Amino acid sequence: MPPLTNEESALVLADRHIAEALQRIALQEKRVTDQKECGRDSSQSEQLLCIMRDILCSFTEHRRQLEEELERERRYLKTLDP
Repeated sequence: MPPLTNEESALVLADRHIAEALQRIALQEKRVTDQKECGRDSSQSEQLLCIMRDILCSFTEHRRQLEEELERERRYLKTLDP
């Protein structure tokens, strides 16, 4: 298997960041639910959850851009093949 290109390595890292973000969001959603069920103020936890979701959107957009760049690179390399 050939070594990964910079874009491929970045895509692997982006996938890991997205997976970790999803896990953290799930934990934060549970915290919010638990706080509400206990009658505690969950407003700060909910604000953090919104921020975490925004960050996930940024991660997802970054991953999409990496995929586009990788596809451009692959198309370019195909034009170089004899």
